Amino acid sequence: MKLEQDREHPFDRDVPIHNWYYPLAVETLALSPTGVRQFLDMTRADPTVRRALYLHIPFCDTICSFCPFVRKSAAENDLIDAYFSVLLTEIRTKSKLSDNKINAIFIGGGTPSLLSALQINQLGEILQSSFDLSEIQEFSFEVEVKSVTAEKLKALKTVGVTNVRLGVQTLQDQARNLLDLTAPARDAKSALELMLAHFDLVSADMLYAYDGQRQRDLEADIKEIINTGVPLIELYPLNPVASQTRFHKRAGQLGLRPATARTRHEYRLTATDMLANAGYFPHNGHGFIRTRTSGYPTTDAYHFDYHENVYGYKNYEILGFGANAISSIQGISLQNTGLLHQYMHDVLEHGVPCGALGRSDAYSRESRPLIFRLPYFGSVEKAAIDFLNVYPETLQSLLALIRHGMIEDIGQTFRITRLGWIWYTNCMYFLLPQHEKEMIDVQVSSARKDKRAALENEHLRLDA
Repeated sequence: MKLEQDREHPFDRDVPIHNWYYPLAVETLALSPTGVRQFLDMTRADPTVRRALYLHIPFCDTICSFCPFVRKSAAENDLIDAYFSVLLTEIRTKSKLSDNKINAIFIGGGTPSLLSALQINQLGEILQSSFDLSEIQEFSFEVEVKSVTAEKLKALKTVGVTNVRLGVQTLQDQARNLLDLTAPARDAKSALELMLAHFDLVSADMLYAYDGQRQRDLEADIKEIINTGVPLIELYPLNPVASQTRFHKRAGQLGLRPATARTRHEYRLTATDMLANAGYFPHNGHGFIRTRTSGYPTTDAYHFDYHENVYGYKNYEILGFGANAISSIQGISLQNTGLLHQYMHDVLEHGVPCGALGRSDAYSRESRPLIFRLPYFGSVEKAAIDFLNVYPETLQSLLALIRHGMIEDIGQTFRITRLGWIWYTNCMYFLLPQHEKEMIDVQVSSARKDKRAALENEHLRLDA
């Protein structure tokens, strides 16, 4: 990726992936359940470290064709019940190996709202009894249109959930059929209305730049989601690299082409302007909140605390639970096995599952806030970073972005500019060291080789 002198398109190409795990370039080591226990016991962090909890519920009522996450059809209710019981066991075991106060909880999937109200209450009780939640800032829970009910929302409120998140994606029924969103748009609106009756913080995920989307489709979606009154809107471009084969196949059969790089950019600008005119302003790279405080370029009216642990300073970590869940501790990743029955067997036998340990070099942890927090949240405090242990490539790229007006050096703070925020994903990629860029390039190259994805130069390059 190169920087250009064109202020409207300052990069020669666009990154079609809007988020990714970091670091990607790691040396991996398979760990038995005993090894996982030993690792967690050895990495009990100091009191200044804040940990978030991530719980993975890998079941869905239907499998959306664009979704890249690990999930399984919810046809077998007995399997969900068995998995839930095992998950509680893993929570009890790992809580004894972690002394840290918890700043955020995120329960995702999959579709966590497939859990019953009784199970939600049980989950809340085990979390309260197992961890110190006295300093928790946010407790998020993902729900789906067909499985959200008033009874479950009341249970979520009881256990301390603060933010419920609904994957709306689009309110155009033709597009919902393409994406395998089986509930009609009217049901999605009804679900949001129900959620707003129980919670102040309700978030709606919206997708744009999917194959075949027209400007008028985008504008209709933004108008309709604004009219629901939802206070938080998450706006994501379709990830053509990670979407399922059947999505590309169906889109191809209908003669629908992937959005070009320039179209993705133009749609982002259109949606941002429409949201701003309705009083919604960005609080991070893709999230908007309805507020009177616009900020520059991101507002501090809301902060997605869980993502502080994903993209933030080195003293924020994650403890993951469930099949394929990832923990991030002291710069080292620990990923639970993604094999569902293996996960359940291991936890029943040993209290924790087997996993894969991923270790990067000494620079990755210190570089994370510059690479991710700065473009995503909009700023970093210099005092929180040991610049002697930051990748030299990252520092060189930082200076280049400053020269091109995408980042400002303001006293003790680096801050993203409006131009930098518009291109925040490209800024994250640009700040990566070369070996991390190459890992992403391999994913994109692989997708280009799949003819069904139909990715050409115009879908990736801004100068095509």
